[in-house]
Amino acid sequence: MKDGYDLWVLDVKNGDQTQVTTHKGSDFSPVWASDNSIYFASNRMGDINIWEFKSPF
Repeated sequence: MKDGYDLWVLDVKNGDQTQVTTHKGSDFSPVWASDNSIYFASNRMGDINIWEFKSPF
């Protein structure tokens, strides 16, 4: 079992949920950018850093 939090995307039209992170540690405070990237904070490497996920949504 994983400790921490992951990020998910919810399609509000059909209710589909898609998990976008699965790393050790916690991923949190996501921001969806105008280029369709999701930027978020994560402590997966120990310290808290900002990460980018190139969203296919």
